[in-house]
Amino acid sequence: MLAVAFLVVAVALVVETLAALTAAAVVALLAGIVAARVLVGELAQTRREWAKDRAEQARSYQGVMAARMREQAVYAASITDEVTRQARTITELHGERRLLECRLAELVARLRTETYRSAELQADLSDLRAEAEEIAAEGGTGWDGADVPTIVDLLNWEQAVAAPAVDSTGQRKPA
Repeated sequence: MLAVAFLVVAVALVVETLAALTAAAVVALLAGIVAARVLVGELAQTRREWAKDRAEQARSYQGVMAARMREQAVYAASITDEVTRQARTITELHGERRLLECRLAELVARLRTETYRSAELQADLSDLRAEAEEIAAEGGTGWDGADVPTIVDLLNWEQAVAAPAVDSTGQRKPA
């Protein structure tokens, strides 16, 4: 369009008549108006296409963001479950540790008691060995068994207990 207007103006300048110059000016003005109108139309069309593209892109991102939000919710739920499980495990382990500490304290107390008893028994054993060595040094044989009842004494006791008790009148005593 502008090329046609340029040619008309160039011809009008060569011809140099008022009518040709006026016609060239009108043609140039109309070509400028038409060119501006086409330019504005193309610019508006380009902007509409860009807006349409941005809208499609926004819808696409909206779908992507919705998917990401769902993934985030699933991830957050799984992490929450994992943290809850770990907290429960930690609590259980703390409880077990406390039980083991109590058991350890009991075992340490028992060990101390048994160590004390062992020391006492060792002392008693040392005393008995010393006494046995003393008796052996005096020429004694040690234990003679005089204070232990004999088999005959035990059998007599057993018969006395098993026999019914009779009083002086000859009647049986109640048990």
